[in-house]
Amino acid sequence: MEASRKVTDRIARFSELRRDVNSYLDDTLPGHVRSAMMLIGTSKGRNDPNLSSPLPPEEFTMGLQEMTTGNGPGLHSHRTVEVFMPLSGTWRLYWIDDETGEEGEDVLATWDVVSVPANVWRGLELTSEGEGLLLAVRGGADGGGIAWHPSVLEEAARHGRTLDDAGRLVVAADS
Repeated sequence: MEASRKVTDRIARFSELRRDVNSYLDDTLPGHVRSAMMLIGTSKGRNDPNLSSPLPPEEFTMGLQEMTTGNGPGLHSHRTVEVFMPLSGTWRLYWIDDETGEEGEDVLATWDVVSVPANVWRGLELTSEGEGLLLAVRGGADGGGIAWHPSVLEEAARHGRTLDDAGRLVVAADS
């Protein structure tokens, strides 16, 4: 199915975005609680195939994540570059590059932008008080897939959250 070329069909209103929870392996774990709002992209490459986008997939995916102090996406990687821009709040960005052995962290303020290379583990934490909004853009219409750092997989398993062979989220009935 081809995407509409009508501009009015290609507008996503922030007030109408669906706030998805329980969409990622880590988004209910302590320190990672957040909601996700997809803007552009497909469900490919995410843990929840029902995470939907109001706009058609293009050559990239784009979404928002909303969270409170002390929370943020856990260490994960993609097969593509991922760009983050805090739209509100101050954030701690931390990373591990298995290829170069580099590990580090830095602070991102509102409107700062970082481009994290493909296959580098990356995570963020909102360090300012209150709520924060984070924009994420990934290359490729499938968002470059998602891989979780072993530490996140272990923590998730302790909370009854795992991934099936296709990478979809599985939540234990008693969780």
